[in-house]
Amino acid sequence: MESQKLTCEHIKTKVTQATKNIGRLTFDYEARCCIECGNALWSQDTEEKFHTWLGEQRRVNPDKFVIQKVALSSSLVAFANELALRNHSTEYAVYQACLSLYFVLGAFRKPLIETIDAIVPRFEGPLVPKQFQISPKIFVKINSNARLFDLDMNEVASWVIERVLWAAKCDIDETLIELEYALVV
Repeated sequence: MESQKLTCEHIKTKVTQATKNIGRLTFDYEARCCIECGNALWSQDTEEKFHTWLGEQRRVNPDKFVIQKVALSSSLVAFANELALRNHSTEYAVYQACLSLYFVLGAFRKPLIETIDAIVPRFEGPLVPKQFQISPKIFVKINSNARLFDLDMNEVASWVIERVLWAAKCDIDETLIELEYALVV
């Protein structure tokens, strides 16, 4: 018996219309599609068009790039405000920096991410609901993780922000320095 290939090599393709859903947005694009497995192939040209489209969406539909239901303990909110004041920024920029630290800078700092992933934050005080705008790049990262773990985007954002803030508050493995760096980048 012949062994089956577990992956398709996408040799036979045709040009077709494809879509990519990100949150409540849909990116329509033309792509080469594999006739055998049906996958739309993502090219460098498609990537550039996608980022241009994301930038247009932020300008046209800024309300689509909002995290709406993040609930943080009052102690973490107070800490975020303290960080914002110390760095001449805003509380919401601190939340954006937490997400950037985890999803963007974390790709280059695996030990830091492993430390943050292992944190079990202690909730001090009542939960305070937060709503804030995020960058399209972070929006895509949160959306991808939400799909991967079958969670809501707000749950992913809450999980990341509370762990990064807790690690920074306790200054675990210099997370505070990394967060302040992400805040100014």
